[in-house]
Amino acid sequence: MNDIKDRLAKLLATENITVRHSASASTASFDVKDRVLVLPVWKSLSQKGEGTLSESDATDVYDLLVGHEVGHALYTPYIGWESAIVEGLNKNILNIVEDPRIEKLIKRKYPGLRKAFLSGYKSLMELGFFG
Repeated sequence: MNDIKDRLAKLLATENITVRHSASASTASFDVKDRVLVLPVWKSLSQKGEGTLSESDATDVYDLLVGHEVGHALYTPYIGWESAIVEGLNKNILNIVEDPRIEKLIKRKYPGLRKAFLSGYKSLMELGFFG
């Protein structure tokens, strides 16, 4: 499945980004400077909370993670991101504002991701992923 998600990410990003799978990653991330997308490798998605997911729901969660991080690849400018942080903006607060912006844009570009976003977030909420 990792190879499929790698290809999906590269196709959606429209560039040859590097995709890494990490057992130590607690969630997905994208390095806007080095163009590296990190996807978590979970033994099961229930590691973050209670319960388990069907294969379909797990696929939606990974598609959500890929879609979200590809949104950063396409729409988060490195220069703007870095200059905001250098100017003293808190990276976490900046990300809170940036996440809905890039998700809106990625869902406009790829409307087929909307179902995965809805289902994926619902599944993560049910598992207690966000605490």
